[in-house]
Amino acid sequence: MKKKSILLIIIIFFISSYSISGMTKKQNTVTVSGDLAGSETRSTIDIEKKKTMEKKGKIEVSGDNVYYLINWTSKSRISLDVIGNLKKEVSKLEGKIIEAEGNIKYKSQWSGTIEITSYKIVK
Repeated sequence: MKKKSILLIIIIFFISSYSISGMTKKQNTVTVSGDLAGSETRSTIDIEKKKTMEKKGKIEVSGDNVYYLINWTSKSRISLDVIGNLKKEVSKLEGKIIEAEGNIKYKSQWSGTIEITSYKIVK
């Protein structure tokens, strides 16, 4: 009786292990709205996030690249590449803090692109 119970437990263990190893992670693409700079958890493998926002940030320029930095004093800053018609105009504001309105496409939690549609200089 005891041998049958042990054998049954071993068989169930192998069957459940085989079923679990056959599972794969599913990739999802979702669109998220709202403030993504907060403490939001991300459990999917591939997330495409697009949003329109109005937020304060600092402009940095490196070569031909223009960056809009959100939360620039923190290690958790978000670096967005500036794209679009206002890129050249915004690049002249290097070191300035502006409040920009635009369309953001996040590549990860900490980076992405922003197409600035309007801005005002804060500092």
